[in-house]
Amino acid sequence: MVRDKGPCRARRDKPVCPHGRPLWCSKRHLDDDERLGTPLCVDCYDYLGHVLWQWHAPELWRRTTIALQRELARRCGLSVKTFARAAKVSYSKIAEFQARGLVHLHVPIRLDGPDGPDGAAPDLPIGTSDLEDAIHAAAAHAFVDTTPLSDGTVYRVRWGSQVDTRTITERAPRDTQRHARAALVHPEQVASYLAKYLTKTTTDFGLHGRVRSAAHARAMGASQHAVLILQTAQDLAGEHEDYHLLLKHLATLGFRGHPLTKSRAFSVTFGQLRRARRRWRRHPARLDPDADIREVLDDDEYVPDGFVLVSSWVFDGQGYLDLDQAAAAVEAAARARTR
Repeated sequence: MVRDKGPCRARRDKPVCPHGRPLWCSKRHLDDDERLGTPLCVDCYDYLGHVLWQWHAPELWRRTTIALQRELARRCGLSVKTFARAAKVSYSKIAEFQARGLVHLHVPIRLDGPDGPDGAAPDLPIGTSDLEDAIHAAAAHAFVDTTPLSDGTVYRVRWGSQVDTRTITERAPRDTQRHARAALVHPEQVASYLAKYLTKTTTDFGLHGRVRSAAHARAMGASQHAVLILQTAQDLAGEHEDYHLLLKHLATLGFRGHPLTKSRAFSVTFGQLRRARRRWRRHPARLDPDADIREVLDDDEYVPDGFVLVSSWVFDGQGYLDLDQAAAAVEAAARARTR
């Protein structure tokens, strides 16, 4: 389904850029319009700054987490080492590729006690509002200065003004619209938002698989905006050895981070999941076909230390076994939504 979002960039004065191109757009773009996210003037757009942001965003986030811990320690009147023994800052970071090709970060942040999320809350004189204020303070002070370019120019990469914090609580209503800018959000809303952000990939720009160069991206049907980003990344990689690894990250428009990262104490780690997957491959189930399902649930041999296995199985129903029946059900549901 596509939505009409109103005029794109309406301006009554109708200004133009130094190249004579309009800096306004009165068109009403739909969600699937290929022009969304493209600059009004490609000659005015800072493609070099674009690539530098993509490349340095992971380092900027690392410095922000350090600044956040220092800010929280300052607010508690403690040293950083003492604060680290009393509390842990846990987070899960999701990188969303916006329509313009820049990564935008969504990060649930939690302040745990010294024993992590399963232990007692931190015995510190701070609350949720203090954590939000500390996040804003850390984002305002964190920055990364880039390596000097061939002409001596140094870019300072930092967060913009759109740092938005919300309190995640089950007390919040589930049906609050995103544009309402509610101060409280429900955990289920956050989960659905993050799941949607993770589905946004560079395939929306026409990039598929490994991208060897800007010319290769153009040949596979990438958008002009994406090709110009990759060409800038190529030029930067050839100009300075510090950016040579950009050539390995052309498929992600120069972003060298992962789409999803998290601190060790936030939840089950990827290492634990990989170990569980290896155990499952090495020790496949060899139960009798007529074995009771409880025999599977009672096997707690591989439960990691510190975890408790709580399992229950309930038969809820079964889907359509015939493709024609499934197609008819989907069609009927679509007609019902339309009515």
